[in-house]
Amino acid sequence: MKKFLTLALSELMLIATLTSFVAEDIGIKLNKYGTGSVARTVGIKEDYYNIM
Repeated sequence: MKKFLTLALSELMLIATLTSFVAEDIGIKLNKYGTGSVARTVGIKEDYYNIM
């Protein structure tokens, strides 16, 4: 589970540094037995629409 969380956070940091116009949200839900889910939302910031 630690490897998965580390990969998810690494991916978030990579996307944030390479593309500053991307808005991203990651929701992580962990249960007491070590199971859980990850939800990821990716969008484009409004500032980028103004540039276009």
